[in-house]
Amino acid sequence: MVPVDVVGSAEALVFHSGDRAAFEAHESTLKALGAPATFRGEDHGLAAAYDMAMLDFFYGAMGGLVHAFALARAEGIDGASIAPYLNTIAGILPPIAAYTATGVDTRSYGGEGEGANLAMMAAGVDHILHTAKDRGLDVSQLAALKGITDRAVAEGHGPGSWTGIIEVIAVGH
Repeated sequence: MVPVDVVGSAEALVFHSGDRAAFEAHESTLKALGAPATFRGEDHGLAAAYDMAMLDFFYGAMGGLVHAFALARAEGIDGASIAPYLNTIAGILPPIAAYTATGVDTRSYGGEGEGANLAMMAAGVDHILHTAKDRGLDVSQLAALKGITDRAVAEGHGPGSWTGIIEVIAVGH
């Protein structure tokens, strides 16, 4: 879960799964790759599942980040000027991740009366999509997001929080 130069450091995040006894017998060696050595469970596929979910978030976020820079550039704003403000947004993500995890786990999507419901945010995505399209940018990532938010609103999740889109994304699960 880290660049090669971080492997072996305390910042390295390495997921392990499989036989717990084997993990425990070799934990000190595994910590040499990255401490803590993070055991996720005995199902052999869990480490890969964590990896895929984490990379899903990373690549989606990186796509959004680069698209934001492209939109800024199209408006005549240089990257160095907007980067500190993008870092401000990135800084609010940790508590949002915790809040979203609770909503996902409990299937309680709140939002009502909180001032930031899904319907409002879907309108915001639509506004960004049209702005980007007007500037000649590729909007495929935004269009996909808009499609998901529109379906979630149509299915009745509009008054709830952004988290309600999971019910559209996780069809059949």
